[in-house]
Amino acid sequence: MMQLEGVDALVAPGRAIRNETLAKMAGVPFRGPAPLAPKPQPAPPAEAGRRSVVAQPISVMDRGRKTLPIIVYPAPEAVPNEACVVASLPPEVRALCLSALNTPRECAAALRALTALTPSVQSAPEIDLAAMIAAGEPATCDVHDAFFNIGRSGHDHPAQIVIAVFQARLALWDDLAETPSSLSDSDLALLDLGLHATLSALLGPPSPSAEAPPRDLTAPRRLDAVPRRWIRGHQIFTALSQGLIFAVNGLEAATRASDTAARGAAADLMATALDACGRALEFTGDFRADLYDDLIRTHMSPPYQPEGFSGLLSSDHRELVFRLKAARPAMDTLRAEDPRRHAKVVDALAGVYDRHKHVCAKFVGAQRASLLMAEESGRSGVDQLERFKVNRLRQLGPKVSEPVA
Repeated sequence: MMQLEGVDALVAPGRAIRNETLAKMAGVPFRGPAPLAPKPQPAPPAEAGRRSVVAQPISVMDRGRKTLPIIVYPAPEAVPNEACVVASLPPEVRALCLSALNTPRECAAALRALTALTPSVQSAPEIDLAAMIAAGEPATCDVHDAFFNIGRSGHDHPAQIVIAVFQARLALWDDLAETPSSLSDSDLALLDLGLHATLSALLGPPSPSAEAPPRDLTAPRRLDAVPRRWIRGHQIFTALSQGLIFAVNGLEAATRASDTAARGAAADLMATALDACGRALEFTGDFRADLYDDLIRTHMSPPYQPEGFSGLLSSDHRELVFRLKAARPAMDTLRAEDPRRHAKVVDALAGVYDRHKHVCAKFVGAQRASLLMAEESGRSGVDQLERFKVNRLRQLGPKVSEPVA
């Protein structure tokens, strides 16, 4: 190696100095030896739909997550319409799905039949949480999905959304069977109705009426009940979000075709799914407020997750917001020709934000910022949700009884 002149005097006796530093001090480019290739490590077997995540500190949330299945959804921009779903299902499979709508014991058979129709290709990008955190990279939609056991299909078969909504409904039923809920029977019925209505719309008529979801008010509380409910609640909200994307797409298509019956059905599904979304938010946060910081917020922050992690990183929520904004002409037509249904949709969306604000105030108070907004705006979580509410309602247009802004 060449001798770098004139630098020895700059180094204190007995002190080591890196060659890179010596080169920089001498103004000479440093070319060190080529880095050794890391020894190959055997990769663990990949589970369908699960993202590969570098090992992080084990948390209560991790343990709860490992006990729950991953639900694989289609990409939100690839949510199919009813005609595509119905056309993709053989008559016997569709009949089996319809009969399973209110019968948990028949859901397994329906899911097996649906799964047999779909390719076994899942989209599971690798996530290196440790590297992201060390580099100060912000959380992403993929990080969000991995945290909540949400997978994405690597194919476009229309049956995948039916599978996902069935599994989300089973997650609701399973949670109610194992952990008590403080939600009223009517609120739980509205939550379940949103999933039932989504499945009914996907499968096409005729569909049976929804029955009250099973629940056990005396079930002993599991030690990991809080993380399990938190994850399941977000999986349910994802299913409802995709149901809303399906409904908004249907509303636009029906408006273009001047099909008033289909437009009314799409608007009804929007209102029903939005009512369910508000209850899903309350269901997700249906545990003691003092457990939120220790079991939830802490494990949605470094060193467990990258900065900026939040439920708002849901790609389904982002696609839904985009679709609602694009659907303003269809909503204007609905407002002019069917003001009663338009008002139902507007009121239901307002209710989602009001219930979200209630959950936020329960856990972080009226003054504390949410995880995502802590450094973004300085506003409290409740204030930020109110701003979201005003903006989203403006996109739907005012009700007939309200002045136009």
